[in-house]
Amino acid sequence: MTNAINVRKYVSVILAAFVLCASVDADIPQSVRLKRARVIQDKKAKTQRILVEFEITSEFVLAEARLFHRPRGSLEYSNVGLKQDHKLFYVATIPFAEEVEYYVELRPERGPVWFEGSPSDPRLLSSSDLHRVAAKKNRISRKAVVVVTVVVAIVLAVIFGIAKGKKDR
Repeated sequence: MTNAINVRKYVSVILAAFVLCASVDADIPQSVRLKRARVIQDKKAKTQRILVEFEITSEFVLAEARLFHRPRGSLEYSNVGLKQDHKLFYVATIPFAEEVEYYVELRPERGPVWFEGSPSDPRLLSSSDLHRVAAKKNRISRKAVVVVTVVVAIVLAVIFGIAKGKKDR
């Protein structure tokens, strides 16, 4: 009987520790990644800007997300709020530069502030990244090609199978 009670105590302690760890991890984003960046034309100002889109995956609710950015080599960062465009996506526009250093600051409704990058260790977005990201958008995935090929093969098989069946009659 005492062994069963001890096992229950151990299981209770392990479950309590698991719940505590899960609640702490809920305030930390699972990932923040640059999803898309492209050059856009600001028609009013007649200048180019960069539209950036971040994918933030987590279970917590953000109170605020900010993008700190500067042209590479500049001393001071400017910042702009990231606006939620979709459940996971946050967007902002920033002035165009050939190379941009940036970091993202996330403030959850509860819990500590979280950073992707930092002022002393920023992420880098170069003009070649802008073109590479834009090129990815137009690429057809290998999976899509395989699916289309299989569908076309099935349709042709059905058409020729029906035609052959009508010929035999």
